[in-house]
Amino acid sequence: MDDDEDSLRRVRFYGVHDLSTGWQLPRVVEVVEHFDPENPPADTVDVLELFNVEQYLTENILPSDYSAAQRSDAMAKLPQIRGVIARHFSAINEGNFAEQIAGVDWQFRDDLLELLGRHGAFKRCDGQTVLNELQKIRMHVGQMLAHQALVKAYDADLTTLLLSTPANAEILIRKHIEGSSRSPIFTPSSLSTAQSRGLIASYLDSEEANLNFVRLVRDARTIAAIGLDAKLKLQAKRRHEEMTKKFFEENNAIKTGYGVGLSDDQDEPVRAEMNDDDGWSVQYTYSVAWLEDTLDEPSILNNFMHVFEFVDDQALLTMPSYANQIGAIEGLFGSKGKDDYATGSAFGMVDSLTFLRLHIYVRFLESKNIEIEKVIQWFFESYILEEFGAANFSFTPSAQSTSYLTRARQLFAEMESIASQFDLYAQEGHLDRDLLAIGADQVRYKSIASLVADKYAYPVDGSTVSIVIFQLFSDQSPIHYISEDLNADSAEELLTTENVSYDDFRPDQRHVVDFLIENGAIEKVGSRILITNRARLRILRSFYDREAVNISHLSTAGKEEIKSMAEMGWVTVESTLLTAPEGTYFNYMLNTLEHGNGPKLRNKYLHGTQANGATENEHAIAYTRALRLLIAIVIKINDDFCSQAEVARMEGEPSETL
Repeated sequence: MDDDEDSLRRVRFYGVHDLSTGWQLPRVVEVVEHFDPENPPADTVDVLELFNVEQYLTENILPSDYSAAQRSDAMAKLPQIRGVIARHFSAINEGNFAEQIAGVDWQFRDDLLELLGRHGAFKRCDGQTVLNELQKIRMHVGQMLAHQALVKAYDADLTTLLLSTPANAEILIRKHIEGSSRSPIFTPSSLSTAQSRGLIASYLDSEEANLNFVRLVRDARTIAAIGLDAKLKLQAKRRHEEMTKKFFEENNAIKTGYGVGLSDDQDEPVRAEMNDDDGWSVQYTYSVAWLEDTLDEPSILNNFMHVFEFVDDQALLTMPSYANQIGAIEGLFGSKGKDDYATGSAFGMVDSLTFLRLHIYVRFLESKNIEIEKVIQWFFESYILEEFGAANFSFTPSAQSTSYLTRARQLFAEMESIASQFDLYAQEGHLDRDLLAIGADQVRYKSIASLVADKYAYPVDGSTVSIVIFQLFSDQSPIHYISEDLNADSAEELLTTENVSYDDFRPDQRHVVDFLIENGAIEKVGSRILITNRARLRILRSFYDREAVNISHLSTAGKEEIKSMAEMGWVTVESTLLTAPEGTYFNYMLNTLEHGNGPKLRNKYLHGTQANGATENEHAIAYTRALRLLIAIVIKINDDFCSQAEVARMEGEPSETL
């Protein structure tokens, strides 16, 4: 066989549960049966394969049809195999190092470094010799830095090697910024902060710069250890803009887009039309007649909920990025920082559509001499006072005659004020303006209080419910596809749209079906598999779609399900104005408390940083984004008041309702 075939045939141990374990067993058996301690292998590649075989034996992984005698004979060779490995690597020194590692290919490089370090070869060999020979077998410096023993032995030499080319800056970016490095990275202790910063700066200016890594530097928070400061981030920002512009000048991209418009001859409030000519796009049109019939303040705010889809039927925001929206394939592409807010195409679509809908609606209202900020003022100063007795709330609209920079700054300040007012009201039961003035700290959106004792339920990570949710709703569940004629995008869709019997599932799928039956997610009725508990299904669906459920919007049966699931350890119940994903979304948009890759709108406009250098159009975009967040807060506060009123009504207490 040729070298490539020989390499592919050799044993590699990837872990007890790796799928390759089974098909490699015949080769494991072959190596063990031919092993002769009196005539051990002399070639390093053979010894490295033997090291992998040794790991199979250590885990007692042998063919299931092995007899007790065969298993005993194989295991008896384990100490001898370990001895051969130790003696081989203990004999490697300065004089024979190059010869011994010359034939080692890519699949055994990590094992090679581990065994060289374990058996003291780095103490016997000069750094220049080792690093030069490792490079000759095409080992990248990044792979070298994954082995702590090598880094400790040749600290200064590795610093020199790391600084030898700008492309090596990607190693530092992976270690300190990116969140998905597959192996540890040990940087030399002699590498200074100034050297790290210089390497990254030279990388940003080089032809070798990769757009994904440039973006990571641009979006990262400052990191003192590598000298990543505001100036370096600005360099990355400008380089990213330059590279992006060049890319689109040189490439014909697939066209995708979203459009929003008004229609004078449309009866239904909203109509969506898909177009896949020359790419993909969706056009939403809104009925002018409908909008003209809903010009009163309550209807205007209701349009954001029911027509423009800022929230779902539980008053949970649609704008945040939810984990299920990022598909398995989509999640593999692009480089993501450790602190990045994870987004995908679905988030981008909702972000664009809600922005465009708000923009066009504000212009429509202005054509009718209605200012959206005055509608918001009405909500806080009139509506909640008259309907719920909530006094002392105030909101000051920005003046339309001023610049968008001024309007954006005022809107961000007013949004923080409203959040603080409601937080204090929810905690105290009334709004004391003097107390509000004394305790005016920066708003923590994730911890704004709620008027409702048990507002949201969340699935417990790592519990049985997480597995149930995955198996029911994910397109990666093994039971959503039975055959070419019997399949759907999810198991839940399959079971609700098709007539499926237990026997339809393949034998390898039935353990999942049994698991879902045992945990009350589905039921076997005669021969059919059905979802009969609709209250539980709605909760599980909300956990999948929004990572929470608004308990106030559940039926009586649904609320009982929450109690039952809490007793099972499936859910936790908390009380805040925003759900955890909603609070994280606000932080992403406004600041750097959790993530470094957001627009940082609050920091820019309330701190006055960078905003003065922007164009009026950029300020207008920021203003619209601020307005979108403020309207989201209004919707959430309205839902909280309504939910409190409903709870009071259900408990028999006198209360006015909306």
